[in-house]
Amino acid sequence: MLQWLQKFDHQENLYMGGHGDVRKIHDDNGPCEIYFHSGGSGFLLSNSAMKAIYPYISQWINQWSDLCKPDSRQSYLDNACDIAIAYFLTKYNLAKIIKTDSFRACNWKGYVGKFKCCGKNIPFQDLLSCHYMNPVDMDKMFKSLRDL
Repeated sequence: MLQWLQKFDHQENLYMGGHGDVRKIHDDNGPCEIYFHSGGSGFLLSNSAMKAIYPYISQWINQWSDLCKPDSRQSYLDNACDIAIAYFLTKYNLAKIIKTDSFRACNWKGYVGKFKCCGKNIPFQDLLSCHYMNPVDMDKMFKSLRDL
């Protein structure tokens, strides 16, 4: 991951990750579609992006709670911090979105359990993060790495 990060200007406000999705958020301006990086596989914020958002975090927590109150259309998103971060970064245009296939919500072979969620396997050298890894997956992956 450190090698991958060297490709970017750490002084830019960057929101990096992948294997994301889109959610419709209803706010005072009406519905808007927000792309978010999957929190399961993780995402990264550059140091400068963190500095840009830090003064607003407590305010955003309250705003997100208001948007996701129990009687709202998106009450099911109340605990979705990955979507909340993406919503505010997008709403206030605070960071450039960097998408990569190297962050995976599935395991290293592209599966969540028996369900194939990724259309292709990616080379080990390009894999930065994968979420649904059980102990057997990890053993098989590390065995494959040793066999390279």
